[in-house]
Formats: sequence, structure tokens, C-alpha cells
Amino acid sequence: AYATVQGTRLFKAEEHYARMAYSASRMYLPMPYSPEELTEISYELLKRNGLSDAYLRPLLFGGPNMALTPPDATHVFL
Repeated sequence: AYATVQGTRLFKAEEHYARMAYSASRMYLPMPYSPEELTEISYELLKRNGLSDAYLRPLLFGGPNMALTPPDATHVFL
């Protein structure tokens, strides 16, 4: 995230989240949020924490079972 005269902006957030969703689908990881929802959540996270210059690293992972079957649930951390 970076500060502009129009407010805080995320660099190509929807494109990055769309790529994350595609990668998750290729790994058979269910994505609990759409790229648009993740973008909104990211802006809300920045707003609530009063940040204008920040680095966000979204993570998506399955459960602790490292089996060859898709997990029942996934978790997203921002």
C-alpha cells in the first residue's frame, strides 16, 4: 500500500488476488473470498490500522493434513 493525494492505494490488488485465486484452484484449495472481497478487506485493514504505507502479505493455506486430497477448509491471513 502506498499513500497518494487521493488516499491510500494498493498496487494491482485485484490482479494479485485473482492470481492467488487461480493458484488456489490449481492446488484444489477452496478460496473463501473473491478477489473483489479480498481487495475490500485489505482496504478496511489499512483503514482500521491507520496505515497508508504498508506491506500486505496475504496467505492461503489448508489444514495441517498434508494428504494428497483437497482440504475441507482453508484459511486466509492478511
